[in-house]
Amino acid sequence: MKFLLPIFTFLLGSCMHQRTEHSKALRQFTMEYEKSLRPLYWFQRMGYGGALMHDIAEVSLTYAVLVDHDVASAREVAMDCIELFTTMINADEKVQPYLHERPFPPERFRLTLSIRNPDCSRYMGKGVSSVVFVHGKFGYFQYDPTTDYSTCLHSETYEEAKRIIDQKNRDTDKPASNPKI
Repeated sequence: MKFLLPIFTFLLGSCMHQRTEHSKALRQFTMEYEKSLRPLYWFQRMGYGGALMHDIAEVSLTYAVLVDHDVASAREVAMDCIELFTTMINADEKVQPYLHERPFPPERFRLTLSIRNPDCSRYMGKGVSSVVFVHGKFGYFQYDPTTDYSTCLHSETYEEAKRIIDQKNRDTDKPASNPKI
């Protein structure tokens, strides 16, 4: 029985390191997406994943970013990331055959932004310290170092956030779509 454990461990490890074609295509796409984000914001990838068993059903990305600590600034950065991602993934011919749903909707994209101080340390002051976008909803959180918990300051749907940004752009005579993208 003891001799089966090393064989099982070897086989399990061998299977785990094999990448499927759709995961390779998504990894390449993600690198291109991040190249497009670089001119807009400073960020560092902290996590990558999603629902990728048989196709690309969901994508999850986590970044450390430098942004102001108010909801409006965090909303704008998060919406830029989501809109750029969905525009690019729906236009990428290498990824298209592997998408679970076409066009790939924002609701299948999970985004977490961990807001940093200028020295890249974790922001622990008053205001937004992280933004989470899951299942089409945003949560803006403030971290409390005394309790080691985050409290939700504000939440909204994708549609509400888009409407707020579009209204702000109309009020300042900017085009409805974000000119950065």
